[in-house]
Amino acid sequence: MQFNGYYDRTLDAKKRIVMPPKIRDMIGSKEFVVFCKPGENFLRIYRQEQWEEITNELLFVNDGVERTKLQRTIFLNSENCEMDSQSRVLLPTRFIEKAGITRDIVIIGVGQRAEIWAKDR
Repeated sequence: MQFNGYYDRTLDAKKRIVMPPKIRDMIGSKEFVVFCKPGENFLRIYRQEQWEEITNELLFVNDGVERTKLQRTIFLNSENCEMDSQSRVLLPTRFIEKAGITRDIVIIGVGQRAEIWAKDR
């Protein structure tokens, strides 16, 4: 299933968002990965199994020092997240700051992933 659509959301005082039902269904589980790629001003959402495929593939491309640098970049900038019973997700503060998110956000589907953007960007 591909991620698609555009969804307005608001970050609450505890830095949580409520996942849209369609995105929640596309994730297919309460657990997923949020990745904040260095140099980008948005957050990426991946299904857990998809994230494992991506990281496994990338980590076998390089060897030695380059692979170690890539591992640090990938795993330092990603976090496992989980939706609670009300479909709320606590976003990591450091990712919120990197993405310039303050309150109003949009979640967009982009095929193999979803993205979280500050609405004013």
